Amino acid sequence: MNKAHKRLAQIRCLLESVDCMDKGESLPEPLCYVPSIVPYEHSGKGTISVYAEPKVTSATVGKISDKVKRVSATSQVETNSEGFWLKLASREKEKFFPGRESGWVMLDSISGQSPKATLQGIKSDKSDISKNWMDTVITTFSLSLSEKNDLSPPDKNMTNQLRDPHPDWNIELDSDLSEFLFKNDTPFIAKSLSEPVGSDYSNEWFSFIRASHNDDLLPEIAGVTEWDDGCCSWDYSASSGDNEDVYIRVQMRQGVVMKQLSLLVEPDDDCPKHVQIYATLTGTDMQLVADRTFESTDIDSTSHKLPLLETPFRSYVQELEIRFLSNMDGKRRFTVFGFSVEKGIPLDDIDSGSLDINIFNQKTLTDFLRLQAFDHSCLFYRSLLLKRVVKLIDAVLYLIIPKCGNDSFILDKLQSVRFLFPLISDRKDLIEKYLSLTESKRPSRPYIAVNRHLAIEHRSNPAKDRSNKNTVFFQLFNKLAAKTNSNFDYCWPLSFDQWWECNIVGEGVIDQGGGFRDTIAEMAEELTPSSSNSPMPLSLFIRSPNQTQDTESLHRDAYTLNPSCQDWDKYVWLGKLMGAMFRGKEKLPLAVSPFIWKRLVDQPVGWKDFTSIHSSEVVFIDMLYGLEREEFQSVYADTLTFDTTLSSGNSVCYNTGEDPGSTPVDYESVPKFCKWVKEVRLKECDKQIREIRRGLSKVITEAVLSLLTWQELEEKICGNPVITMDDMKKNLHFCDMNSTSDEANYLWSALESFSSEERSKFLRFVTGRRRLPASVTVYPASEAIDSLPTSATCGSAIYLPVYSSAEKCRERVLYAITTCVAIDADRSPYDSSYNDEDDDDDDW
Repeated sequence: MNKAHKRLAQIRCLLESVDCMDKGESLPEPLCYVPSIVPYEHSGKGTISVYAEPKVTSATVGKISDKVKRVSATSQVETNSEGFWLKLASREKEKFFPGRESGWVMLDSISGQSPKATLQGIKSDKSDISKNWMDTVITTFSLSLSEKNDLSPPDKNMTNQLRDPHPDWNIELDSDLSEFLFKNDTPFIAKSLSEPVGSDYSNEWFSFIRASHNDDLLPEIAGVTEWDDGCCSWDYSASSGDNEDVYIRVQMRQGVVMKQLSLLVEPDDDCPKHVQIYATLTGTDMQLVADRTFESTDIDSTSHKLPLLETPFRSYVQELEIRFLSNMDGKRRFTVFGFSVEKGIPLDDIDSGSLDINIFNQKTLTDFLRLQAFDHSCLFYRSLLLKRVVKLIDAVLYLIIPKCGNDSFILDKLQSVRFLFPLISDRKDLIEKYLSLTESKRPSRPYIAVNRHLAIEHRSNPAKDRSNKNTVFFQLFNKLAAKTNSNFDYCWPLSFDQWWECNIVGEGVIDQGGGFRDTIAEMAEELTPSSSNSPMPLSLFIRSPNQTQDTESLHRDAYTLNPSCQDWDKYVWLGKLMGAMFRGKEKLPLAVSPFIWKRLVDQPVGWKDFTSIHSSEVVFIDMLYGLEREEFQSVYADTLTFDTTLSSGNSVCYNTGEDPGSTPVDYESVPKFCKWVKEVRLKECDKQIREIRRGLSKVITEAVLSLLTWQELEEKICGNPVITMDDMKKNLHFCDMNSTSDEANYLWSALESFSSEERSKFLRFVTGRRRLPASVTVYPASEAIDSLPTSATCGSAIYLPVYSSAEKCRERVLYAITTCVAIDADRSPYDSSYNDEDDDDDDW
């Protein structure tokens, strides 16, 4: 069968599967196929233990000697914190687990401490026998006229467990389960778009690399896999009195299984004497996997490699942290020139082999209330089925992505399962490909005068000037939106991390990034104010009815687009700015309703989605539609008319030639009225969304937008609105001070006590950003004890004085982040070397 027939078969199965998921029906049987028997052979010398359960602490019920050449097993493979386990077939009961219901063999250890003897899968010698579900799908759904392959008998119990959903299961639960897998199943975590796409720290092996010192040199080191005397280097040296944490942290690209990871080091320097390797393994937090001591003789004199792993990993490891401890003499000095990775071979992905049933537990399910109602085995088998659907999408994805803005019939059919897209293995690479194809060169950086004093004055009373010309947004729009420089197209490389330089009038700022980031934060505050009591400085967005009328709504802090605003050029520019945020490292923290984000990625929306804008309206219309005649007559017969109120407060009539309230709604016309209200409200912001999307698609193509979920678009543009302590710990580092010192512990205690909003203010104080990711470096300050901390937003640094107590630290830090918002002068605020009137396009 040729490749075209295979792809068509996969597409047919995929479309049928999605249709079944939409309807809550059993999925196609070929998709759920599980072979009844899978042959294995003994891998080497030694005896293999057979356990009663997939646990090394369970009873040993038998042995498989190296004299046994072949063993029959089921297709059932389970994963837990110990390793990968295989269930033997019942036909082997008398040989290997007599008197027991089941026998289990460890295929491989999660930690890399692999058993000396194990079983290995055997590929069938008969090409006409389908052994796995994908072969079965292709065989069944192919319309090829050639002779079709026979199917080996299925395991009916396993097949039915996969195929038949729980009676109460629906596609919304599939969406919840998909999100759960993305957050908890290790192979998917690395596919997150939260890190910058096209990161400078990316290469064939690594998604990102961070270090405690000289972090800016790591992008060049990451790509070095062979010795080169001219390459860049990462150096570290410390005396015995220096107690800083020294580490390199790497995240591996999805699918990379390491046989060996080596440092390329300078043999003439001191060798790192004591190194600990920590790893994030399947279903676990970061844990110690290797504790090594080295001598200079351990460095290969030819390749300059210092191997770090004693045993290879046999499965994907998401993240590694290499910690360098003090040498015997109390000194540390070494040079790292690069990394060398030997790629290993992962275990065969035999159905559940890549899914740990133990990820379904009380802790991980805390945020998934609807999933808590189901048995863990139900969630486990449904997860396996979702992963099969994802593999079908993976197989045909490159064929169905729209090119040059053209529509894709197949992709349109997949919109109802768009929640599965984050699980697609090739999706991130495709996004990077499309972004790189449209990437432009770095433009010259414009120098722009921004008057924040006028912006603050306008913000206090926007009614004085309806033109909003004094807002930071308007000031930047006037300078940037009309620029005709061909390179100023917002499609810039990630390395272009400051798009304009600010002359902040009256503040004497030499802008090396801090002033630039401050203007972004100011624009976000003007577009969607963080306080519900603040006036609206701009009219592009308005407070949603949930915010003004419904204090019990989950989305009561959300904003929506203003249906009455017709500033089309500003909406287009906002879309371009959002696209630049997506491509870059900066964030524009807008508190916008999920309904708007769904529309921006062209995801289908329904009346239920409008709950995030006007929940009481949704409840009312749904209630009205279900009323009996007597109830309607007693309450609404003389009060309900054919008109509705938009989010902006403007009324719309069913017949535009009539006045509001002139056409009554009788009981027979209730369905017509409800349908009309839904259509009007769902389309109230169509024009505004169209203009933002027009600007957005000029920066990130339609192909990229079609691959995103609305949550990913929001997080890439706005950052994560919830700042947890775990997130803070990943982004905060100490320099020139011990991370276990009193001051460090006091700071952690203060941040722990802060609300998410106060942590956002802390980030704004230190970095100029309001949301993560934003790297924060903590330095000791020489000021008097219990002084206020200071910050340098250009360097994303906070200078922390010595404090007498944790409470005093909290008090002083909270005061600083709440009241100290101006930037100290780097030069005289009266410096007239820059005149805004002289700014023109020819200068950049």
